[in-house]
Amino acid sequence: MFFEQFQSIFSNGIKSQWYEMKDIIELFTWIRLQDQLFSQYFSHYSSNVNTDDLWDMFLKLGKLNIINSVNQKHVISILTEKIPLTSVGPFHRYTKSAKTCLVEIKPEFCSQFIELFKKIFDGYIIKQFNYPQYSYQVSRTDCNDLLQIEPFKDLRRLCHLFNCLISFQILNSGTLNTQDNTIKYLT
Repeated sequence: MFFEQFQSIFSNGIKSQWYEMKDIIELFTWIRLQDQLFSQYFSHYSSNVNTDDLWDMFLKLGKLNIINSVNQKHVISILTEKIPLTSVGPFHRYTKSAKTCLVEIKPEFCSQFIELFKKIFDGYIIKQFNYPQYSYQVSRTDCNDLLQIEPFKDLRRLCHLFNCLISFQILNSGTLNTQDNTIKYLT
């Protein structure tokens, strides 16, 4: 009952920057297993902070393994909506910070963090290249920068992201989607 009534205070507190990140993380930790409540609070948080702060929160939640099977759909839904709206420069910065964060995550949580990051990365690429209102912003240099983020040993996945899978489907069949490529995604 308290958490339902506290939402408006929380939302105003985020707008007014009353809370430190550690306090917000503590709140998210308390409610991480309550699907609807986490969704509402994370939505309030994300609508009252800039994309950089939202990304930092994602990294902190990832480091502390607060993102779980109950709340990850809400975190990913919001991040895949907001992150693709950024330009290549900030996205490149987000990726570098994710790589740095990966070394701070306990090994048993790394694969989950990588899977979450892949969804965000895929959403960014798809939006940048498949929607006309965004694709004009992406230059050849930006494409090269994006390809430098991930070496893309997985040609099938790269082609799928760039919407050209059919052209390359017959290349090196059966050797692309290996576990090693997934583990090395951010490393």
